[in-house]
Amino acid sequence: YFYLWLDRRKTIGNKNFFSLMIEEVNGEYISGIVRGRVVKNQEVLICDQELDQQNEARPIVVAKVQVKDILVNQRSYPKGEDEQVTLVLQKEDNISLHPYQLIMSTCHTDYLTQEYINSLLKETVVHRLEHTFIYLLLSSFWHTKLYCLAYHGDNKDNNVLYDKVFIPEKNIYLKSIYTSYREALKNQDLLELYGLEVKQVSFQELLSQAKLEHMDMIVNPFSRNQFIIDTTYYESNLAKMKMAMSVMRQVNKEQK
Repeated sequence: YFYLWLDRRKTIGNKNFFSLMIEEVNGEYISGIVRGRVVKNQEVLICDQELDQQNEARPIVVAKVQVKDILVNQRSYPKGEDEQVTLVLQKEDNISLHPYQLIMSTCHTDYLTQEYINSLLKETVVHRLEHTFIYLLLSSFWHTKLYCLAYHGDNKDNNVLYDKVFIPEKNIYLKSIYTSYREALKNQDLLELYGLEVKQVSFQELLSQAKLEHMDMIVNPFSRNQFIIDTTYYESNLAKMKMAMSVMRQVNKEQK
């Protein structure tokens, strides 16, 4: 087997994309850690998850707004980059802001779900113990098409570990999946294998494959924002959290 590694000289990223998960709302001021760079007067998206008729959560754009001001330690700056900031957004009064919404760079509609998930993944280190955050992350995977590596070469006895990653600390193999084509290309040494290609597959199909192989999954293994999915309990945990979130939403509506 080949041992997969992260060569930072070959990583591919979108340096112009930023995201911020709202941690606190105080009137027109919203606070959180900006991941990437945001500048004053930039047009941004307010993103959230919406329940469809089947009570399934899907990422949506609440509104497209403009950044009026950026505050760092209560002082105004023309930009904020990889730090705790307070943003003032120019928005309509009927647009509601609340914690766990994402403020993101504008992107093409086709990439909204990918960027939404990638932005959530950047918050896992800080918010991984919060039930609301974990629910948003797990539910965002369910209806998503993710990426995996598939081998279609002539060597049927190929023994390259192209779709799994070895984790030395845990002495286990995990099935590797990716949130974007860009993430899958980060290990370019592996992609030099003839007959290997990046394939887009539904998350539910990938989950079924991992269960058949009796493996957990790792999302974006060559990224700083990795996330391991327990395939055995994913669906039952998601169902329990969905029920709890529905109750919380109903209570909030009644209180309003």
